[in-house]
Amino acid sequence: TATGRLLMAHFTTKELDALINAVGLPSKKVWPDAETKIGLDMELSKIRKEEFVKLVSVYHTVGFAVPIFKDKKVIAALSVFVPESRYTDSHKGKIAKLIRKAAKQITSRL
Repeated sequence: TATGRLLMAHFTTKELDALINAVGLPSKKVWPDAETKIGLDMELSKIRKEEFVKLVSVYHTVGFAVPIFKDKKVIAALSVFVPESRYTDSHKGKIAKLIRKAAKQITSRL
């Protein structure tokens, strides 16, 4: 999910290694470009840099996620999901702007 990827991007090395040991790396079908450790690290680095994830799932939903911080550490994610049938490209910018604003408001109150 968008939320899962965003949170995973902020795992410690120990947490990420434990997850990989428990469930393995994502398949190419689930997460193209993340099926190797190097690929996964690169994808997670992009997420940390952008502080934003958009993902179209196999369940026909489009998910968006942004981080919520406390003491400069990601403690949660704020997510929005839209049915793929109702999603248009113009939604991405609007949704991204609004959930980033909401996440900053939540962060500022923690």
